Amino acid sequence: MAFACVQPECQDWLRGLGLVHAEDFLRLDGVILSGHPDRHVLRLELGQQFPLAFRARNEPAEYKTAILKKEHRVRLRDRLTNAWHGFGLVSKSTREAITLKALTAAGIFCPRVRAHGENNGRAFLMLREETNGVDLRRILQNLQEGRRAVLEPLGREIARIHATGFVHRDLYAKHVLVSQEDGEHRFCFLDWQRAQRLKRVRLTHRALDLATLLASLSAELVDQDDRAALLYAYWPIGPFGNVSRVRFFRIVLEQCHRLSKQHRFRQMHRPPLPDGQQNLVWLDGEALVVTAAFREDFQRLGAEHLRRPDSPMVENRALPLPGKRVAQLTRRLTRGIWPWLCSFWKKPTPPELEQAIMLFRLERQGVQAPRLLAFGHRIDVHAQFSFVLSEKPDVISTLADLLSCSTSRKLRDFCRLGRLLRSVHEAGYCLNTSATSWDECVARTADTDDWALLSLSPLRRNKAPWPQLAARDLALLRQRFDRICHKWELLAFAAGYRQRHTSPTRKRGTLARRASEGEN
Repeated sequence: MAFACVQPECQDWLRGLGLVHAEDFLRLDGVILSGHPDRHVLRLELGQQFPLAFRARNEPAEYKTAILKKEHRVRLRDRLTNAWHGFGLVSKSTREAITLKALTAAGIFCPRVRAHGENNGRAFLMLREETNGVDLRRILQNLQEGRRAVLEPLGREIARIHATGFVHRDLYAKHVLVSQEDGEHRFCFLDWQRAQRLKRVRLTHRALDLATLLASLSAELVDQDDRAALLYAYWPIGPFGNVSRVRFFRIVLEQCHRLSKQHRFRQMHRPPLPDGQQNLVWLDGEALVVTAAFREDFQRLGAEHLRRPDSPMVENRALPLPGKRVAQLTRRLTRGIWPWLCSFWKKPTPPELEQAIMLFRLERQGVQAPRLLAFGHRIDVHAQFSFVLSEKPDVISTLADLLSCSTSRKLRDFCRLGRLLRSVHEAGYCLNTSATSWDECVARTADTDDWALLSLSPLRRNKAPWPQLAARDLALLRQRFDRICHKWELLAFAAGYRQRHTSPTRKRGTLARRASEGEN
């Protein structure tokens, strides 16, 4: 099955760019904004010629850019789920396109659909990029006072969405863009691929959307009074039957507290990274991935060092980069038909790809570690090839140098080492069963004058909450450093571990008390 549905006002323009069939859209390459195992979100540059329909509506010139969502594989499970929700046996892209058109018809501000379609088990959705919107977390981060001026209209807008019968189901703070027009805040909601339109939006659906939004915002961005302001603005719109205001608020906060303990929500509490820092560029049929910052250097370097070798091997070597920099290259080629057979059910993850994922997650969490430059993975019938390219930071001093310096310097640096371990735990990783390599894999770097990881060998993936990892890893390090460190240095390490990365929260109020006073 192959089809491509293009909006009428975009047909002439896209046809002039050579985008007619579904395969034409699926061949487009751009900068990866976010990636998932089965789909990616790309940002495209489509040209500067616009149809008369766009100019008639005074569309800004920034609309030469577009957002393209590509599904590499439309799974049967997704088609059955979409059919169960009343969309038919369609892909996630088609489901989101149907939802976005219904939202636009209902007067709700959301991304405009330009085209969508499928071809040979792959699907796409092209959207207009909303260039005026800013991430909700950035808006709240820059506002020390007056956050209610943003949260109150946001609560009313969510209530209006629910009043029209829509349930988002992925209402994270990163999916809310805020813009300002004529002195009023305007909200654009993204990622509607799991949304539904119901005849009656129940209390559980309303509470889950609100709890998801509040759980994705850290306590430093919104305190209890700010949460109360959003819920108070949401409350007047929409019938809730016999449920009182206090009980509704309690249901939302209980779900918010439960969701906040999950690892994916804890990662959202980190401040957002600068725009474009983790953008990726996929090349060579999406078998080669290069970071956007390394793309120019990669073109100068060439891909001959990253190509597949002729014989099975595991190679680790230094690779010179432009600007007298040095990167670490790890390549692996294995023979056999078993990885190719397993790829029909689940794509295997080689060690190099796991290392690239680990570097990406550590950078997102703010951990100082080697910088990811490029990685790749290709499977064919007879072999599997993978590689990862990373750049280590410049080292000023090691842990051995720290142990020989003055006492005051030791206490300060051991406190920083504790904060480093805390960041590793919050990123979802912990130490291996042996901590002997920890002192060889950490060093103070010249870029930030702080302690960083030089190697990922002492780490492994663990999704347990960080308090459960703290006692075990601190005990391992105590056994390692007990004989060579003073007790005050161990106490400084523990104190640095307990210190949070964010600033103290503002004064909190009692939401239930305010709700009961409002009813009286």
